[in-house]
Amino acid sequence: MELSETKVRWYVNDQLMKNEENGLGIKFLKFTVPDYGGGETEVRIALPEQALDYILHIPVNSPEAVIRNGSAGTSVQAGNNSFEAIPFFFNTPSLDNIIFDWTANGQKTEGASDNPQMLNLNIDSQAPSGFQIDLRVTLRNFLNQLEIAARNIQLRVK
Repeated sequence: MELSETKVRWYVNDQLMKNEENGLGIKFLKFTVPDYGGGETEVRIALPEQALDYILHIPVNSPEAVIRNGSAGTSVQAGNNSFEAIPFFFNTPSLDNIIFDWTANGQKTEGASDNPQMLNLNIDSQAPSGFQIDLRVTLRNFLNQLEIAARNIQLRVK
């Protein structure tokens, strides 16, 4: 749909965000949801010249954390093993606002200094086969301490 000359009004929860003077022809709107998980946000797109309104109800999810393992499954080998924490549904424009706290068997570990989202876990070559490691990451939004998510995975040394 060609919108370059179309007057479009964008509302989020009935608050006007863009109108025909500051948003002539825009096709998308980027906004931060101030609500917490479990609710929903209403986005209304109005085309006043055509007397049309489109209303979208977007569910608001609580923040979630995912740990991506460099290898499939929960088995790890002695030596260096890489893990990545992936945040979902945090209200922040940048990953720089997310605090990544890693622990292995309850002991604090440090993510990479240049990318705290990544963890390189070095497992001693003397670790017995079947040894269990409880890996946990906790993610917090620096701008809103109520936005927090954690994930645990149980690893076993091969």
